[in-house]
This record gives sequence, structure tokens and C-alpha cells, in this order.
Amino acid sequence: NISNLSNLLRQYRYDMAESEKDETLIQLDLSSKHLVNLVENILLWTRTQIGNLENDPEKLWLDSIMTESIEILMPVASEKNIRIDYKKTDLYVNADYNLLSISIRNLISNAIKFSHTDTTIKIFVAEKDDSIDINVKDEGVGLDNQKLESILNGDYTSELGTNNEKGSGLGLKITKEFIEINGGTLTGTSKPNEGSTFIIKLPL
Repeated sequence: NISNLSNLLRQYRYDMAESEKDETLIQLDLSSKHLVNLVENILLWTRTQIGNLENDPEKLWLDSIMTESIEILMPVASEKNIRIDYKKTDLYVNADYNLLSISIRNLISNAIKFSHTDTTIKIFVAEKDDSIDINVKDEGVGLDNQKLESILNGDYTSELGTNNEKGSGLGLKITKEFIEINGGTLTGTSKPNEGSTFIIKLPL
């Protein structure tokens, strides 16, 4: 996609209107960010498979990570006119920064992918008796129980999004593994045509 867009600009930039150039540059930016996220996922996941992943937990302010993740993915959400409703938090967790931030971005990215245009993704953090829960709730296509169980077992196969977005199929699998490395779990609920909620549960 990046190659096609850059070639388009190179060959036809003198014939394109400024609005067409701007739109092509926006698409190029989105594609490059998607690629960076994908490469980060694959590199970190590969290190888990060969036992070479460094897990360096530290005290992290969740609001900082959540805000950063949303800002990175906001251009993608804006393409589908999807609103991201996030309630700020003063909670902290003990976790590896890279593993947690990538896991959060994966859940938000997935919610965007399977959300319909002009809908809202709600993100909030809640403190429970023995855990801190990071909730990502969408109003998208939803899943039946069999598919949800497959995802939570780490056996998910990628499907096209609501705008035919493609995926690697690694995002949720990686998220599950990264959260478990930090002593947490990935849970979720979903109903077809009503949306899904995925929850990262980290030890209090």
C-alpha cells in the first residue's frame, strides 16, 4: 500500500489537485503507522517465542499510556468518523511499558477495525478488589461465543474489518501473551451485531 501510494504521488503529482495530494498523503501516513505497529508486534512476539524478551515491570501511570495510544490511533478512527470516549484515570499499574502500550493499542486498533462508521468506542479503567481493568468497548459487528472463545484462547484468525481492512491475525494473540507475561489476563464479552468489550486485567 505504501509503495502504491508513493508511486502514485511520484507519477501524477503534477496532475493532481491539492485536495487529492492531501488525501494521498493522509493515506500514506496511516499506512506507514500501521506498518510500524505491525513490525513492533512481530519483533516483540518473535522474542517471546525464542525466550529472549525482556520483561521490565515498573510503576506506570495508566492515563499517560492510554492518552498516547489514543493519539496514535486517532487518525485511523477519524477515517471512519469513529469517536473515542476515554475517561481519565489516576490509577497506576506495575507492568512493562512496551508490552502494555502495544497491548492497549492492539485492542483499540481492533475496536476501530470492527466498528461501523459514526459509532463510539468507550475506554475506561476500573479498580476492582484484586485487579485493575482496562476496558475497550465498541459498537461494532460483535462475535458469537465460538469466535470469542477462540480469541481468548489465542487461536484467532484475522478477518476483514467493516471497511475491508486487512490484519495480520497476530494482534489479539500477541496482546494475550504480553498481558500474561505481566501476570494479567485478557477477558471479553461480545454479541453479534451489538459490539464487543475486551478487558485487560492486571494485578492490583
